[in-house]
Amino acid sequence: MRKISLMLLALLVLVVWVGGSQDNSVLNDLTAQIDALQNEVQLLQANLDSLGQLNLTIDTLNGQIGVLQDRIDGLGDLKARVGFLDSQVKVQANQDSLNDLRAEIDLLNNQLKVLVLQVSPNKITLGNDGAEMVLIPAGPFEMGDHFNEGTVWERPVHAVILDQFYMDATEVTVGRFRKFVNQSGYVYPGNWKNVAQYSPTDDHPMIYVTWWDAMAYATWAGKRLPTEAEWEYAARGGLVGKRYPWGDEIDKTKAHYDSWNDGKGTTKAVSSYAGNGYGLYDMVGNVWEWCLDGFDGHYYSRSPEKNPLAGHVSIEELIKGYKGIGTDRMLRGGAWYGGTGYLRVSARNHDRPRPWDSFGFRCVADVN
Repeated sequence: MRKISLMLLALLVLVVWVGGSQDNSVLNDLTAQIDALQNEVQLLQANLDSLGQLNLTIDTLNGQIGVLQDRIDGLGDLKARVGFLDSQVKVQANQDSLNDLRAEIDLLNNQLKVLVLQVSPNKITLGNDGAEMVLIPAGPFEMGDHFNEGTVWERPVHAVILDQFYMDATEVTVGRFRKFVNQSGYVYPGNWKNVAQYSPTDDHPMIYVTWWDAMAYATWAGKRLPTEAEWEYAARGGLVGKRYPWGDEIDKTKAHYDSWNDGKGTTKAVSSYAGNGYGLYDMVGNVWEWCLDGFDGHYYSRSPEKNPLAGHVSIEELIKGYKGIGTDRMLRGGAWYGGTGYLRVSARNHDRPRPWDSFGFRCVADVN
């Protein structure tokens, strides 16, 4: 710009000098040249101004590009995070699907067991008492209160695996227990009149038996009492996580309970109601059933998975010394005059090895 101004100044001087010595034509040419140069100067100045605006625009755009790049980088991080979360969701979905599949497989396996039992000769007569027994298949199940309705003794729900075993199809009847007394010479400490008050025929369940009476009968018959785990597994009849042996809803046509009316009422003859999935009758209602286990309110939290037994090293050790045991024993199944709470297959009861008008039992036998 400085060079152009000097040139214009020189031209002006030249014009002045020529004006004194040259004619108008020369002056006109010089004036035209000056005008042209001025136009070029103005055009150049305009271009320079435009260049400044362009620089400002470029600076603004660079700033915007920087912001956009930051956002793009943030978007990349966000995409990576979304990808990670999506993979986690897929893993969880796969795990949930796997758990659902496992539950479905367990249900189908139990249904298969029931079907096999229904079409195969799974019933047999064993022992001195001549009672019909049902083969209970080996397998796993979830033991305990799935509905959080019972006492803390019924929790936590825990996995148990059992060997196969035979179980009496019905509770031991008055007639079978009388046969035991007559054939073995066992001195029954109870009162037969009391028995007849609530179990009036030989086909009604034996009551007023102590745990020792039940153990003596089982030993004579060549059998034993069930463990709690065996009892609950059998009572479920192949159903998974249900409240009762037949499902989740109470049904007066499925069991004998709540029959105490103004001080009157009795047990029912065994197998008066339909059997469960394994073909076992009166697993809930009618009479409480003695089990081998001692009472331990915290046992479920440390129970072994395989063939658990509370309070004793082994079944053999317990049976060998049962006459010297005086601690509380477990009872299962509810009773003829009781309410619905004890009809739940997970419900646990315990008492001293004493007789009562609702205490009875059934036997099991090992498969060997």
